[in-house]
Amino acid sequence: MLQVAGESGLILALGDWVLETTCQQSSAWRAAGLKVPVLSVNVSPLQFAQPNFEQFALETLVRNDLPAGALELELTEGALIAEAPRAGQMGRAPH
Repeated sequence: MLQVAGESGLILALGDWVLETTCQQSSAWRAAGLKVPVLSVNVSPLQFAQPNFEQFALETLVRNDLPAGALELELTEGALIAEAPRAGQMGRAPH
C-alpha cells in the first residue's frame, strides 16, 4: 500500500495526516490525564525531503500543545543519507 501511495503522490498527504492525527491523539490522552509515552511516526523520504517538512512538524506540535520530546520521527537509512545535513539539524526543535 505504501508503494502505491508513493507512486501516486498520495504519500505526502497520508504522511501529513498521520503526523497530525498522532499529535491530536497524544494531546487528547494528555488532556484526559493519561501518562503518554513518546509516540513515533514513520516519515517517508519524499515527505522528509519537502522544504517545509520541519516547519510543518513544529507547527503540528505547537497546534496540539505538545513538547518536541513527545514525538519521534522515524526515517529510513535512505532518507537520512539523502538528507544528511538537514537530518542532523532536526531534533533540536525548541518548545
